[in-house]
Amino acid sequence: LPFLETANIYDWTKAHGINLFQRTEKSLFASEENIAFAKNILAPLQDKKKIFCVIGASSINKMWPTEHWIDFLKPLAEAGWGIVLNGYGPTEQAVADKIADALPQTNTLNLVGKLNFVHMIGVASACQIAAGHDTGPLHLVALCGVPTVGIFDYIQPIEAGYNVPWLVFAVARAERLQTFYHKKRNANVLAELKVEKVREKFDELVEKYKL
Repeated sequence: LPFLETANIYDWTKAHGINLFQRTEKSLFASEENIAFAKNILAPLQDKKKIFCVIGASSINKMWPTEHWIDFLKPLAEAGWGIVLNGYGPTEQAVADKIADALPQTNTLNLVGKLNFVHMIGVASACQIAAGHDTGPLHLVALCGVPTVGIFDYIQPIEAGYNVPWLVFAVARAERLQTFYHKKRNANVLAELKVEKVREKFDELVEKYKL
């Protein structure tokens, strides 16, 4: 919990022997109780491969357009994938409702507002793959060892130490991290990220991990 310290995140991790850039093992694990919770809540999709979708973020500027999510997820649902939507609050609930309305009901599970962080770890760990925005829940999911697609604007995550081997990034603009601090985030930048680019990263993980 670096916010309990006076040092910045880089000094704090160095002092505690944590290597931000070479994490090869997952860090978060679901308890037996949480595994049972996940099995129960995911029962409607029990016979399907599942993608855990982090459709929200702390800022609208970090959120991919809803229409892009629909265009990305609809072919997956039609191909038999189970779609698990995760988020919090009324804004993300509205986004999830629009996505769910556009997808086959038998392949979609809207869990926005229904999972705390502990439950989220269990549910995400029961899914074959994940995708989502640059936000805390996505990074928690990645630390669970779930193959994950990060949907980013122009921040280069590996420069900030977000990297684990099973986390890949679809980035709207291939610019250095310093650019982000000068330009600040803008929803229009993320909107430039094409669905095909995210699907390419998804397919890359499916192939690599034989999902």
